[in-house]
Amino acid sequence: MTRQERAPVHDAYAEALEGSVAVRPDLAGPLSADLAVHHEAAGHLDQAFAFSIRAADYAHELHASTMEAAQLMRACALWEGVSEGARGSTDDQIALLLRTSQVGEQAGVLENTEILARALSLVDPQRQPLLTSTLLAERGNNAWLHDPANTHVRPELLEAVRLTEPFPDSAERAVALAHLVAAELWQQWDLRSREMPAHILAHVGEAVEVAERCGSAAALARALYCRGRYLCDDHQSSEGLADVEAAYLLARKTGHVATMEMAAIWQVNALLDLGRIVEVAQLGKTVVKELFAAGSTQWGCFVAAMAAEALLELGRWPECDDLLRQALSASRIGIAGANVRQAAASLAARRGESAVAQQHMDRALELVSIDFVGLDMHSTLVELLVGRGDPEQALELIQPVLKERLALLVDRDADYVLLWAARAAADVAEAARDRREVETEQKATHLLDELVAIAETTPLARHGLSVEADPVWSAYRATTSAETERCHGSAGQAAAWERAAGKHRDIGFRWFEAMACWRQAQALLSEGAARSMVAERLRLAHAIAVNLGAQPLVAETESLARAARISLAEPGGPVEPSKQQSVLAALTSREREVLGHLVAGRTNAEIARDLFISDKTVSVHVTNVLRKTGTANRVEAASLARRLELS
Repeated sequence: MTRQERAPVHDAYAEALEGSVAVRPDLAGPLSADLAVHHEAAGHLDQAFAFSIRAADYAHELHASTMEAAQLMRACALWEGVSEGARGSTDDQIALLLRTSQVGEQAGVLENTEILARALSLVDPQRQPLLTSTLLAERGNNAWLHDPANTHVRPELLEAVRLTEPFPDSAERAVALAHLVAAELWQQWDLRSREMPAHILAHVGEAVEVAERCGSAAALARALYCRGRYLCDDHQSSEGLADVEAAYLLARKTGHVATMEMAAIWQVNALLDLGRIVEVAQLGKTVVKELFAAGSTQWGCFVAAMAAEALLELGRWPECDDLLRQALSASRIGIAGANVRQAAASLAARRGESAVAQQHMDRALELVSIDFVGLDMHSTLVELLVGRGDPEQALELIQPVLKERLALLVDRDADYVLLWAARAAADVAEAARDRREVETEQKATHLLDELVAIAETTPLARHGLSVEADPVWSAYRATTSAETERCHGSAGQAAAWERAAGKHRDIGFRWFEAMACWRQAQALLSEGAARSMVAERLRLAHAIAVNLGAQPLVAETESLARAARISLAEPGGPVEPSKQQSVLAALTSREREVLGHLVAGRTNAEIARDLFISDKTVSVHVTNVLRKTGTANRVEAASLARRLELS
């Protein structure tokens, strides 16, 4: 059936739907999208345009930004075919295009850059300088979203500010300056300079002053966000947090979703800088709900990924999983989509789901370059490679990137990458020692020593920063130090791993704590430490790994326990008899204590060490337990105790 032949069918559907709306006016909104489709197919462009706008408005009421963007884009496409009386003036078209662009950004629609170009072609900069400035500022910001690797300040942003110079008290000038500041800060961050240029601070100050003078709450929210972001980038995170919190509340009150998005992201960044990881997790979950409810699926997903990363490190994996599922269901583009996939890859890797982790990582790298500034894609890829037993490739990948990065400035993020490089190098060196490959071992240790030396001698990112004062950064450094000792095969590694475990325990990083406890147990075993001490660290690592669902670590701890003949079951307290357990009533308190250790699968030697008695005394107690309980051996005695406990 040709389009011409289908037209009467669509006409009939449109007529029927309009009849339904006439009888049920409450259906006008829900049926407007269908009416737009059928009228367009029937050739009724004026009606199709009107119903597209109505459908967009209805979607806006529901905060359904993806649907709103789709309806607005249809209206934009229909514009040229619609009669002049039905579509409105050129200014109306510009307003439609600007709205479409803004909603498209919230929903993650790629076409919004082209839409802004159409709007700019319709505006007269001489007659409408402020409107032109608004469009240029939007275009400069959106252009970055679709080419984030280009960190140069866009000429559109400079022109947007210039056009507002004759209007020093306008909201448009405050917003244009705020957009310019955001771009300048991004460029400065990419340059990794230790000093903030004075001109950026001047632009920040002017943006806030203009916003306060003009009385626009939306402009003030945007300006406060940029000042807060500046302070965070200048490592004044406490002050910056206050500004971005105020910006978020003001933007939420005025319904300015774009500023809500950016202020939310920088609230999280500020809290991360301050080491307040638990607050990141909670704030992220709250803000994600608010952003999704406001129709911000694109940047809502980005915040979801940031919160998920915090939940991952805190060992709250079910919550992390739930948040990532919400974000993945939205299927975002660009850096937001890449960030979600990156977090999902780390969670899958730590669970031992290597194939799933790689799928997420492959998708992330389809969305952004591995060199994209700000996402640390290299560290995630290295984690995946190390996790699946390929530390050689991991080290080859990370070496040039990390050398270049550490040579410029050292910050906490750089140390996180160094941590994974250290783990890869230690795995390579350890395997080489096992195979007696001296050259490979020396190469790995030399490379790690070189990287650590660069990190220790390169200036920190800003004056006044201190690794020791930052609990998260300090934990990363402690882990790198322990991995360096493992890489060298040094004696006395247990102390370094104990320090790393304690640092991660202090900040609640459960997976890293478990990893350090496992390594400490390995070191203690090789150093000939008391088996009770080895068992205590190994049991803790195993318990955390089981609780998390970290299957690779569960397997490693169980393998070490088997090799060392250590039971991972915690010994219970003395088995106490109840009225129903008269068979145990004849046991002395010490015999009940020994029976508790038999339930845990302990050997006589292990029981002797824990109870500070001789092996011979333990043997006597075991014999008495068997005689009094009428059991033939220690396994039967343990089984009896378990049954009585369950009863």
